[in-house]
Amino acid sequence: MNLPPSSTGFAFSKGCLLLDDTPLVEIAPQLPSTPCFIYSQAELIQRAEVWRESFPPPHSVYVAVKANPNPHLLSMLCNLGLGATTVSAGELRFALRAGFPPSRLFLHGNGKHPEDVRAALEAGALLNVDSAFDLRLIRRLAGELSRPARVLLRINPSGVDGLHPYLATSGEHTKFGLTPREFKELLGDLSPSGPLEVVGLHLHLGSSLTDLAPYQSALSFALEALDAVRHPFPQANLINLGGGLAVDYQRRGAPLPGSRELAKLLIPPAEGAGVRLMVEPGRHIFAPAGAILTRVLGLKYRGGRVLVVVDASMNINPRPALYGAHHAILPLEAHPERERAVCDVVGPICEEADFLARGVEITLPREGEILCVLDCGAYCMSMASRYNLRPLPPEYLWDGSDLRLIRRPEPPEEMLALFPPPLSH
Repeated sequence: MNLPPSSTGFAFSKGCLLLDDTPLVEIAPQLPSTPCFIYSQAELIQRAEVWRESFPPPHSVYVAVKANPNPHLLSMLCNLGLGATTVSAGELRFALRAGFPPSRLFLHGNGKHPEDVRAALEAGALLNVDSAFDLRLIRRLAGELSRPARVLLRINPSGVDGLHPYLATSGEHTKFGLTPREFKELLGDLSPSGPLEVVGLHLHLGSSLTDLAPYQSALSFALEALDAVRHPFPQANLINLGGGLAVDYQRRGAPLPGSRELAKLLIPPAEGAGVRLMVEPGRHIFAPAGAILTRVLGLKYRGGRVLVVVDASMNINPRPALYGAHHAILPLEAHPERERAVCDVVGPICEEADFLARGVEITLPREGEILCVLDCGAYCMSMASRYNLRPLPPEYLWDGSDLRLIRRPEPPEEMLALFPPPLSH
């Protein structure tokens, strides 16, 4: 595992796991309970600033709210000038609460509810059109509300090889976007005199891409399609290429392409065609900035493997169960004198699929010690559930000197309060 010293984020140095140069073993006593999420403010800002600098105006960076909808974190990204990509009325409300202006809001989705479209139109957000029935819904509500709708047409480029099937959002079998034939038919049903203004195109390749070549092919595909859009809508000049860049979950130190390399590849041909680019990073900004702190409940021994039972579980990090995802798990302090063993790190949920890691060689922890599950800033808390009626955990933000609660722990009585009385006894 490669976790070199760094002034921001999580790093291992001199036998201690650091958060922004502060030993986590010094921060942990301030936490009333585990499991919990902890984020590095400096790492989050640094990663967002690199994206913003890579795609300067007239291009734009919209953070994917679905990756992490905490309004405190979103507010920091809003203050840096980023926009917000949302996929529901709920996410749109969170983005508005975080301070994003209507000019920097985007709503997309393959199955929008009327409430989603209504909220976007009332806020003045940009929308995408994902299908013929989606177009009918947006057109109808725009007429009822007497609100013009600025839209991007989502087209479906070729798929990307090697992605987990649940992370692929392009190709002929995906549920997202318009096929070339559907795109041509839908474009013929649009008129510049109608309530919809087509300002460009939207596409997304998938998540955890380690190669930039598919982006280059997708841009060429989109530029050709944009020529067709510009016949009825000559002002259309925006191409949203989505997000999808991978992060180093394995923590092996292998070089992965980032926003700078992506911008260097895409901006010259886009500007040569008079096109503005929009990108939607989520995982790439949030994931390395957050971690789960979890306490060891005990050890079990099974078939030559050690089960490390912890109080965090699939209900706050479902990624290993859903995708077979890997997260590095580290102690707060190194113990070279202890035995190392091949372990499964498992949680308390009543499911065999409840694991955070399988077959990893780690130093055996002791009961009551805290472990840190890295790269949990994206698609963990946002995908969390109350399965087994376990309340959602608190979230904390570390600003380099102070720990701030940015989501309170959920009282169990709040879950019961959702069910109206009287209860039969």
